[in-house]
Amino acid sequence: MDTPEHPTFTHRARDLENQRFGKWTVLHRYYPQVKSKATYWTCRCDCGTVKPVMAPALVKGGSTSCGCARRTNKLPQSKVRSQENPLYRTWMTMKTRCYNSSHPSYKAYGARGIKVAPEWHDYARFAADMGERPTGHSIERIDNNGDYGPGNCHWATRVEQCSNRRNSRVVLLEGRSMPLSVAAREQGVDYLSLYMLVVKRGIEAHEAVRRLREKGSRFRERAAELK
Repeated sequence: MDTPEHPTFTHRARDLENQRFGKWTVLHRYYPQVKSKATYWTCRCDCGTVKPVMAPALVKGGSTSCGCARRTNKLPQSKVRSQENPLYRTWMTMKTRCYNSSHPSYKAYGARGIKVAPEWHDYARFAADMGERPTGHSIERIDNNGDYGPGNCHWATRVEQCSNRRNSRVVLLEGRSMPLSVAAREQGVDYLSLYMLVVKRGIEAHEAVRRLREKGSRFRERAAELK
């Protein structure tokens, strides 16, 4: 008997959706393009990294983050609060944008009323909430009109940040507001197909994602970049 491209849970795979394992939050089931007996789940690390993780690694504690916590622990203490530390540099830049009127970016942040949450004036709290900055990422506010603070920030690539400009299409999915391209990436579905359903046909994002998953739609990075 042929194995369907998207197997169901008839083999009694444990449903991990929306559960927490260390810094991982499980988003949804992941189906590799190459057939595998292993069960994978798409997970989002607290630092913003999204990637598939094997179910046993989550359940048995073999994987508790994308590796950001491990990399942070290796940083010499003498350089934790140093411009050599990308995370510390991000924290300093974030505050400067919001409070230094001489900074070139102030007009796009502080002058618009963008602030840093009181608890994030403490670098240790900021570092604990965000984790280490992944390579090729920078801090991004999910709500472009909101402040820097817990719940409104994650690490994002340049492509993701371009999609989160003030004129970008934002959808509500799983209780979070996010740009459409970010939703497509996290849910593992094709961006252009999602755009057609949500923007052109007016279908709710969660329903559009469900339909695309049923059709076996897969996310393609290039399609998101060309939006």
